[in-house]
Amino acid sequence: MPASSADWLADARQAALEAYEAEPVPTWRRSGFWTTSLRNLDIDALEPRRYEPVGSQDELPSEVRDALDGEPGALIVQRGASTIYIEVDAELTEQGVIVMPLEQAVEEHGELVREWYMRRLSEDEGKFPAATAAFWTGGVFIHVPANVR
Repeated sequence: MPASSADWLADARQAALEAYEAEPVPTWRRSGFWTTSLRNLDIDALEPRRYEPVGSQDELPSEVRDALDGEPGALIVQRGASTIYIEVDAELTEQGVIVMPLEQAVEEHGELVREWYMRRLSEDEGKFPAATAAFWTGGVFIHVPANVR
């Protein structure tokens, strides 16, 4: 058993990184890669943008405020690799609904995350799915217990 709830994730990301590095860049002509060169892309120099959280919906960017409609039961706003705003209705939390940033869910609900992490996209599927698994930032975890609507 891993020493911490996030050790499994570190192992999975390391395996994905190794798969990413072992795979060549695809050359599928129909996808457009034949006109795109990634040879000079320095992956190690890439860093996600980070933003400071805001304290209320009024402080959200206007594009986000304009898109809000009604009273959502939960609202998570991510900008770049940062979660800048979280609001979850207390009634949902009382019913066992979990809505939180993926990084937080890994720490607080690791077994639930582990069950579903990368089930729809695997590092075994090629270079870019492996990159997704190795380099992810951001993301939201939502869990609705059985029989909760």
